Amino acid sequence: FSSSFQGSMVLFFKVGERVKKVSFSGKTLADLQRLFLERFTDLSRNDLRPFYIIDRETRLQYELDDIEDLYPNCVLELK
Repeated sequence: FSSSFQGSMVLFFKVGERVKKVSFSGKTLADLQRLFLERFTDLSRNDLRPFYIIDRETRLQYELDDIEDLYPNCVLELK
């Protein structure tokens, strides 16, 4: 995901066994959290924890702290 990226990117939010497909066009982690709360209306801001993403090269899951790490069709898991 590049800061020069224009348009939107398909992502998947996962909580437990629940998965939702979204189109993300934001620029910050706060935008990502807002979209997450719009899709999981039964959760609140108090339920937010870090998102985990899988690194494409190592296949290791790590805590997302940089919006630049997003890539098309990645899964963002809330643990």
